[in-house]
Amino acid sequence: MPTSYQCSKPIAMPWASLKSQKSRSFRHSACIVVCWLACIVCFRLGHLSYVGETIHLCHRGAKLQTTTMLVRERRGTLLPKTTDVKTAGGERSKASSFASDGEKDARRLTSQIKKVLTPAELLGILDEAVDAPYFNCFHVSAAYHRLAIFQQSGSLPRNCAESTVLPRLNSQVENMLMLEQLDARATANVLWALAVLLGAVPLVTSLIHDLAQDVQDKASELNTHDLSNCLWASAKLKDVAPDVLNVVPALIAQIRGKAGDMIPQQLSNCLWASAHLKDDAPDVLDIVPALAAHIPRKASDMIPQALSNCLWASAHLKDDADVLNVVPALIAQIPGKAGDMIPQQLSNCLWASARLKDVAPDVLNVVPALIAQIPGKLGEMVPQELSNCLWASAHLKDDAPDVLDIVPALAAHIPRKASDMIPQQLSNCLWASAHLKEVAPDVLKVMPALVAQIPGKAGDMIPQQLSNCLWASARLKDVAPDVLKVVSALAARLPSRAVDMKPQGLSNCLWASAHLKDVAPDVLKVVPALLAQIPGKAGQMTEINLSQCRWAVEELKDVAPEVLKIEAALMARRKAKAASP
Repeated sequence: MPTSYQCSKPIAMPWASLKSQKSRSFRHSACIVVCWLACIVCFRLGHLSYVGETIHLCHRGAKLQTTTMLVRERRGTLLPKTTDVKTAGGERSKASSFASDGEKDARRLTSQIKKVLTPAELLGILDEAVDAPYFNCFHVSAAYHRLAIFQQSGSLPRNCAESTVLPRLNSQVENMLMLEQLDARATANVLWALAVLLGAVPLVTSLIHDLAQDVQDKASELNTHDLSNCLWASAKLKDVAPDVLNVVPALIAQIRGKAGDMIPQQLSNCLWASAHLKDDAPDVLDIVPALAAHIPRKASDMIPQALSNCLWASAHLKDDADVLNVVPALIAQIPGKAGDMIPQQLSNCLWASARLKDVAPDVLNVVPALIAQIPGKLGEMVPQELSNCLWASAHLKDDAPDVLDIVPALAAHIPRKASDMIPQQLSNCLWASAHLKEVAPDVLKVMPALVAQIPGKAGDMIPQQLSNCLWASARLKDVAPDVLKVVSALAARLPSRAVDMKPQGLSNCLWASAHLKDVAPDVLKVVPALLAQIPGKAGQMTEINLSQCRWAVEELKDVAPEVLKIEAALMARRKAKAASP
């Protein structure tokens, strides 16, 4: 941007009769200076854009003084048409007139989109305007942003996906991308909005691919707000449009140097996204130290959601990156803001506390504040949040025994939402019940609901979930015998999944088989598959795993004598552990 105005030719001043014209010349000069200063002020305030324009000045019939200045036109308008305007001396000059009808329509549409109060109103406006020649990138960005805001507030109707307007809006974005008419900010806004709208509107994966490519090309032009939103969107969209991961390297290259300029919400979004992306785009871990360096001094300004997201992310990243230095700052803020947390945030914080307690024991200080809020908000919790709270209670019962106070309330709410639980949530609840049965027997009230769901969803369980369910069944068989109804379904799935089991899962399954052999003989179908895997993984087993396997061999050798084949591998591992320093 130029810092001074340029004149096309000097301003002619009539100095011939200086004495007689002193007063008039002074006023004339003052007039020019005032106009000049007015242009400078408008430029500084950002109301004008650079356009060559001729400014005509005259004073009481004096000779017309002409100067060409660089002036700024109002943002958002095109160069206006000019009309003749009579000067004081009867001459005509060019002056700005009203903008064209198309320009007026464009400005009016921008204002309408910003002011809409309902999704129906927005879709109605777009239906008339989306194919108009004046529909531009600002309208695209504003429209998607409003849709995303409606989705976040819960006011976007479920039948919104049936609208014929949205495919046309997507088509406009594709055309603008092809013609390179979207700037970096607009592209980032649309990508963010699509991530927010995930599941609510039809997403065109090719559109996401093209948006990601455009963001990748323009990453250096993005500010911290847009960088944060794009990384967050990449984490949200990666499962439905894996191509979005291509943008991550360009984003992290910029974030690393700009983390210090980020506000708390942006830091939180980036840390949350890093936790979600670490397995699919491991390079994202490179920015975690930069984020972790700035979060502690900005934690006091974080809202409850940002605090919850950071604690949750820290729990996920604790084994992959140096992130634990942010935990003290977070736990200093959470107790005072727990009362403003929604159910999801409370659930995530309790879950994270259970995950972090061994590496950051001070996190236990937030548990009392969380459990004081949870009982009153259990009715609003979705299945995942209920499952997380029960799982965390089982993990925290020895270190923060007050957590047991919320178990009866959890047990009262879980049965009516068990039918909506996915396999992981059912597995976590069954595992937690086995751990809590003695210290919080009310948890057994959830058993009938869990038992009714697990057989039908066992086929979708991963090895760890199958192992946890079989182990829990063995632990619960005496106090909740109905749990034996799930054993046949588990035993039918386990043999094909044993090859992917970790050493702990193998030892748990063999231990459970020994416990269940007399009350649920179908479990013996699992044993051959376990025995095929244990010798090759015995070297990775802990002392507890080895003890479980050796005990199971003794219990099973009469009904499944082939278990004796693994004794040599178990003994070799035990000797190796004894010999190691």
